[in-house]
Amino acid sequence: MCSVRGALLVVVIALLATACSNDSGETQPAAFPGAGVDCPTEEPRPVSAEAATEALADTGFSVQFSEEACGLGEISGMLSNSSRSAAQLEEEGAVVCFLFVRPRTDGAVPEVAGSQGGAHAERSFANIACDLYAARAPAEDEFNRFDQAFENLRKAG
Repeated sequence: MCSVRGALLVVVIALLATACSNDSGETQPAAFPGAGVDCPTEEPRPVSAEAATEALADTGFSVQFSEEACGLGEISGMLSNSSRSAAQLEEEGAVVCFLFVRPRTDGAVPEVAGSQGGAHAERSFANIACDLYAARAPAEDEFNRFDQAFENLRKAG
């Protein structure tokens, strides 16, 4: 799962930093590769987009869900706070999450898993996988709030 998440994260970061122009010359965000192609039509579970957004918001991360970042038949969408102001990102850190239609496990009881190093932390639970890039050091406050969001999801699930 890490290699798929890593590759997807690289694509997302590249997309967040890239824009394209339409025929009228307006700048718009670039589309997710394969957007609209083979997107799942069923609701993600056990963690829904609403539950993930609420759990992250309750701990201070102002993410928004985008269905346009779906694809590969299993990615329901992406949550991120990339559209926030620089001041908000400095306070919160940058958060990018992928929400999958179903858990990416073998049916075992889901537990929160993750790693962290420096200013980066990864967390996953059931059908959601997130990365946090802290904007300041020390990052303990951001990491603690990130952990609390995932603990809330685990308890609710």
